[in-house]
Amino acid sequence: MRSPHFEFADAPRYPKPVKERIPLLVGGKGERRTLRTAALYADWWNAWADAETLQHKRQILRQHCDAVGRDPDEVSCSTQAFLCLSEDSALQREFIARAGRRPILMGSVEAVTDQVGQLRDAGAQELIIPDWTYESLSQRDDELDQFITVVAPNFR
Repeated sequence: MRSPHFEFADAPRYPKPVKERIPLLVGGKGERRTLRTAALYADWWNAWADAETLQHKRQILRQHCDAVGRDPDEVSCSTQAFLCLSEDSALQREFIARAGRRPILMGSVEAVTDQVGQLRDAGAQELIIPDWTYESLSQRDDELDQFITVVAPNFR
C-alpha cells in the first residue's frame, strides 16, 4: 500500500529560524578523515583529549585548514574530562577504574586548576565535565560546586 504524500507551494513556516543555519559540531580525533571534515565544515570541533593530545590534534586541524584555504580560528574547540577533586589516593584509584581511558582532571584544587590551564593553553575554548562517573549525587554536587566556585573563576 502506498503512503499518501502532499506537496505545498508557498506554505508559511513559523516560527522563523533564529539563525540562517545551525552551527555544525564535528567530534572525534581521527587525523585523516575527522579533522579534515572539521576543517571543511565544522563551526566547532570536540574531542576527548588531555592537553598534550589536544595541542597535537589542533596542529593537525590547522594543517587541514591551511590545505582547504580556511582560517583555523573559524573552528572553535572544546574538550571534556572527568573530574576527581580529591587528594585521596584510594578514591583516585577507584575513579580511574570507573573513568577508563578517558582524560581526568584529578587532585587538589590547585592541581586541577593547573590542568584546566593546560587545556586552555592547548586551545580548548570550552570544557565539558561529564557527571556519570560519580557514585552519588551528593559527591557530584559537592565536586562540581567546588569546581565552579573555586576553579572556574580562574578562567573567566
